[in-house]
Amino acid sequence: MNANAIYQQRRVWQPQHIKNIEIAYRDSACFSLPAHFHEELEITIMQGSHWRFDYRGSKFTVPPLSFTLTQPGEVHKASFESQINCRFYGLRINTNLLQELATEIPDSYQKLPFFSTPVVTDRELSKLIWIFHNLVENSQASILKQQSLLFQIIENLISRYTHNHPTLKKIGNENQAIQWVRDYLNDNYAENISLEDLARIVNFSPFYLNRAFRKQIGIPPHKYQNQIRIARAKALLTSNLSISQVAIKTGFSSQSHFGWHFKRVMGVTPKQYAKESNILIDAKV
Repeated sequence: MNANAIYQQRRVWQPQHIKNIEIAYRDSACFSLPAHFHEELEITIMQGSHWRFDYRGSKFTVPPLSFTLTQPGEVHKASFESQINCRFYGLRINTNLLQELATEIPDSYQKLPFFSTPVVTDRELSKLIWIFHNLVENSQASILKQQSLLFQIIENLISRYTHNHPTLKKIGNENQAIQWVRDYLNDNYAENISLEDLARIVNFSPFYLNRAFRKQIGIPPHKYQNQIRIARAKALLTSNLSISQVAIKTGFSSQSHFGWHFKRVMGVTPKQYAKESNILIDAKV
């Protein structure tokens, strides 16, 4: 593999539609990083090899699919003994977002949350981090889905791995507010809505809204929006529209993206559903 090919497998960027985060990705021969720091909270997850993490005067061995939590401004370095390829994902969360979310904790810190666990082995949370990286990289998922998953990750990090394991603000009776949000999603299901858009309707923080909606409805806002899209698509599939036209009208990024979600919810493809439904409709005429 030439040097240019390796370079093409390294990326660092700020997603266009999600503020206050940075994504780093590298897929190449295992590498070492000298002592350095980031101004953001960094969550690093590696696939393919154990690696060594030097942090706060200690040396840690990080197993594959575990992740590290590096406090903003703290020096750390990484090294690898293996010569096999490593796939590296870094999620860097701006301190502005961390401070905003810390206000969701009663008797708030008035400062950044302190993550006391440098190396985390948490299969559920690791899976969420992998899924989030894939969503952002592929850019097919809605903004609402990407934001909801990011906030879910941060919520779990704060409640499980910060000093003293703080409890987040208790969610009150928000029936009327959540109904307004549902009404908005019902009317605007095809739009690429953000959590900020929904939060402004009820004057909540996006983080609190995401939690309150999930508690009251049983699913987060992005899954609710997806269910409404599928419901509307079912009606359109019995019309004269093509499947690609139905996908566009219901807010999906592509026909394949629509087909994947439709089959996941309904158990059959849009084509199968349209064919069987039209046979039954014609039989009744």
